[in-house]
Amino acid sequence: LQFPVSQSHAQPLQGRMIHVFNPEGGDYDRVGGRLSDFTIEQGAPAYDPQPFDFKAYDDDGNIIGEIIGNTNWGLAEIELLHVDPSARGLGIGKALMQKAEEHAAAQGCVSMRVWTPTFEGAGFYDGTVGMDEVYTIPFSIEVDGTPQTDHTYFKAVDGTVTAPAGLDIKGPFTPEDEDYARVSGGLDEYTAGKKAPAYSPVSFAFKAVADNGHVIGELIAKNTWGRVEVELLHVEPEQRGKGTGRALMSAAEEFAKASGAVSVMLRTPTWQGAGFYDGALGYEEVAKLPLHIPTP
Repeated sequence: LQFPVSQSHAQPLQGRMIHVFNPEGGDYDRVGGRLSDFTIEQGAPAYDPQPFDFKAYDDDGNIIGEIIGNTNWGLAEIELLHVDPSARGLGIGKALMQKAEEHAAAQGCVSMRVWTPTFEGAGFYDGTVGMDEVYTIPFSIEVDGTPQTDHTYFKAVDGTVTAPAGLDIKGPFTPEDEDYARVSGGLDEYTAGKKAPAYSPVSFAFKAVADNGHVIGELIAKNTWGRVEVELLHVEPEQRGKGTGRALMSAAEEFAKASGAVSVMLRTPTWQGAGFYDGALGYEEVAKLPLHIPTP
C-alpha cells in the first residue's frame, strides 16, 4: 500500500505523541511481540521468518556471489543479492536466485518477492530471472538524471526450478552478522560505482501516550531514499477504534513530508490491516501477493 505524503492529514489524539529518532532493538522486539500476540489471537501462525543464505565460490574457494533472504507464511523474500564484479555475466546471480527458489519450494512457499531500485536490478529480475513487476513506488533521488523507483518483483514458486549444475553453490546457511555486512558492503560499492546516494535508511518511531502516561500505541518506520516504509504498527486492544492508529500514521506522514519523502508504503496480511489502511486512511492498494497460511 502506498500514500503520497503531499496528501498527509492531521489527526487529533487524546494524550501526546512522542517522536523517537532512533528506535533500538528492544523497540522492534516489543512492538513485534505485540503484533505476534495479535496474529495468534486471530488464529494465524506467528510471524516467524526463517533466514537463509547461499554462497557461490570460485575454484580457489573465494566467495564470488551470495544471496540472503527469509521464508515465512509461504513467502520467500530476497533481502540481499550480490555478485563480485569479476564474476558478473557468468550466470551466477541467476543461479543464486534459482537456488533460493528451490529452497523456497522445499519450505512450502508459494511465492517469492524482491524489491530493488531502478539503477540496481531493473532488467535483471524481470528479464533474466523471469519475475513479474507488480508495483513501483517513487524514491526522491535521481541517478545520472534518471528518477529512481522502488521496483517490486514477484514470482510464483511451483517447485519446478532447480539451480544448474557446474557452479559451486553451497547452503542453505543461517546468515550471521558478518554475512550481512559482507553482502551489504558489496552492494554499497556497487551503489557508489553508479554514483547513487549511499543506501542509508533512517529509522524513526512514534509513541502515543495517554494522559496517565501509559503507552497506548507505537509505530516504527524507516526512510530510504525518500520512500518511507511503515514496518510495525500496534495499538493496545482497549484503544482500538478510538483513532490512535490513525493518529500514529498521521504523525509518520507529517514527519515523512517534513523530511522530504515523496511516498509512504507498507505491507500487511489480510487479517491485520485490510480495510484500515485503504479505507480509513486512504492508502492505495498497489498489489496482492499470495501467502500460504490458514486464514482466520
